[in-house]
Amino acid sequence: NSSLYCTLEVTERNESWQADCLEIPVRALASNGSVCESLWLIAFIDEATRVITAWSVVEGRPTGESVRATLAAGLLTRADGYGSVMGGIPRAITWDNGREFLNEAVGRTCTALGIAAVPAPPHSGWRKGKIERFFRTIQTMHYDEQLGAVHGPKTFTGKRPWRGNDADLSAVASLIARTGEWIDWYNNEHRHSVLGSTPMAAWNAATAGLRVATPEQVHPLMVVAPKLRLVAKDGISFGARKWL
Repeated sequence: NSSLYCTLEVTERNESWQADCLEIPVRALASNGSVCESLWLIAFIDEATRVITAWSVVEGRPTGESVRATLAAGLLTRADGYGSVMGGIPRAITWDNGREFLNEAVGRTCTALGIAAVPAPPHSGWRKGKIERFFRTIQTMHYDEQLGAVHGPKTFTGKRPWRGNDADLSAVASLIARTGEWIDWYNNEHRHSVLGSTPMAAWNAATAGLRVATPEQVHPLMVVAPKLRLVAKDGISFGARKWL
């Protein structure tokens, strides 16, 4: 038997985004000097123009809160370092059935902003093929070139081999900064083979106006608590102090 897959043509910016999470194949040092267990890239891509509209790097498996905060940051209309205005509210977003996407925090955000959330059926990666293709690009062109890049298959213990000295690894903050620089390059200087132009050139050539999100709508969504705090009778303990 054979299957037929149809192509959905998206012609205007912010008509549809795709989103996914990638476990970054690079080992890096946390602020306390220890090696991070795992780092993940959360990314949103505009289907029509291939612009990366929102991204973040988090330690540990992404949660609904971290996805919501990343999305909220991408919704704000802003000028990038090259002078282009990007952002706005998309009509729809396609992602998979991961818990970081299918949860109350993300669901309420999409409902409040009028975004149609479109979970792809299991084992149907082609439905979000543009973000999958971007992840292959950033891995081969960027992460594979970084100090601490993890090459090769996993060992029997489930870890990928790293044959360097952990003390030589880059700090997480440095890796995040270089990721941001690379994504700026991808948006503004990388000539996309399908578009025949840079993603940002395609974005700027689009005729559709931006459905603007106000700061009041999105700023509360960008707050992420790193962990739960117990509210006791004398307040909350944080940084060796009690807070009321």
